[in-house]
Amino acid sequence: MTQKHTLGPWTADFEGEDDYDGVPITAKDRDRYVPVANVPVYYADRPEREANARLIASAPELKEQRDELLEALEALLLQALQSELNSASHEYGSEAIDNARAAIAKAKGETL
Repeated sequence: MTQKHTLGPWTADFEGEDDYDGVPITAKDRDRYVPVANVPVYYADRPEREANARLIASAPELKEQRDELLEALEALLLQALQSELNSASHEYGSEAIDNARAAIAKAKGETL
């Protein structure tokens, strides 16, 4: 699968925050930092801006963990299906996987 977003890690540069531009989110590309996003000053008060900036900056790591968690969940569901656990568990697991896939597709700009 081809990576379509800027590779991580991303960093929220609170030192770079100013009264006009907000909190810049950057990624290191070889020997330089490139802009990824910005949480504007007018958007919210400082604690909320910083929380939003941390959340945005954690996106690459969250994506990686999401992918690993979905793989583990699919493996567990397959194992449960093979051991013939009750059907309610199967439906719940399948629904959780479908919901995760839908959220992933939305984040990628794709449709299922």
